[in-house]
Order: sequence, then structure tokens, then C-alpha cells
Amino acid sequence: MAGDPQDEERLLRSRLRVLAERSGLPLPALKVIDDAKGRLVPATVRGGSDGDDHVAVSSSLLRASPAEQVWYLASALGHWASPVPRRRRREGWVATGLLVTLWAGYGLAELDGAVELPGAATVAVNAAVGLLVPIGTAVLARRAQAASDEAGREVLRRSGYDPVALTRLVFADRPDPSWWTRLHRQEPTPSARVATVERRSGPDVAPPLY
Repeated sequence: MAGDPQDEERLLRSRLRVLAERSGLPLPALKVIDDAKGRLVPATVRGGSDGDDHVAVSSSLLRASPAEQVWYLASALGHWASPVPRRRRREGWVATGLLVTLWAGYGLAELDGAVELPGAATVAVNAAVGLLVPIGTAVLARRAQAASDEAGREVLRRSGYDPVALTRLVFADRPDPSWWTRLHRQEPTPSARVATVERRSGPDVAPPLY
């Protein structure tokens, strides 16, 4: 039986507050985004109209396990724990703008007749350019998310968690998506997250805080 959404949101905010306090970070605002189909990244950082970044969480995270909530909230807090996620985010915006400009520029050149290719070649180039933008954008998003994940591991350590154990608990039993889904996915795959934390971190067992 589903719990009360308001109670679930209060509990999530409490977990974010505990992580921020124990890791010595500012407590950002948290906004829940309706995501009935669970298609959004569970927790990410977005810019507000007032210019202040906030943690945006999918409504699916409200019903997730405590371990999963802590892991994703720590990853989002990584935005404030290290300058790398913010730099990757800015680089992603610039690169995405260049990709969109390339796509639009090619389309205008084709309409003006500046680009003349055989019919089959035109179809192939249009398909390639059309795929380049969403796939390139997804690659940039995964790169930024990986930086947040890495900074989030430091948030977990400061908060008294073992990042290796918690990452395994959350992701070890999850199957990786199909290769096509991976191309468009904005997060690293579960196996990649486990492999990365095992490669870069040593086990430092600590009791859970939830």
C-alpha cells in the first residue's frame, strides 16, 4: 500500500538535510517533479528562475528504498561538493548549443541549395545529423552525471557511509538497458556505476544513517 505523498516528501527532505549537514554543505531547495512513468533521472540539479540551483527529484524517488534515496540525493549534492559537476554542466550546455547550431545550419544550407547530394546520400546525412544531436546530448549528460556521482561519493563518505557498499546495494542487481537505450540514456549504466566505485574507492565500512 502506497504511503502518503506528503509524508514521503518530508522524509526525503529530511534525508537531504541530514546529508547536507553531515557533509558540511549548504542545504539546497528540493522540488518534486511528477514522473509517473519513471523516465526522469531520480535526482538532478536544475536552475531556477531566480538563478538559484535546486535539487529536482522524480516522484518515483519518493517510493524508492532508503538506500536508493540516499545515494541519489548524495549524487545531487555533489553539485555543491565539487566544482567539476558544475564545469561539466556548463561544458555540456556549450557543446549542445554547437550541436544544435550544426544541425540547424545544415538544414538551412540544404534548403538554400548550398548542399547538393544524391538522394540516398541526403537521406543518410539527414539521419546521421538527426541522430548526432540526441545521442551527443546524452553523452554530455552522462559525462556531467558521472562527475556528480563521483562528487556524491565524497558526500557519502563525509556523511558516514561506505560508497562502495551503498553503490553495490543500489545497483548491483539491476540489469543494464539495451544498447539502443544506453545511447540515449542520461545516466551511467548500473554496471558502470558499480565498476567505477569499485575501481576508485576502497571499502570503508560505516553504519547506515537511515
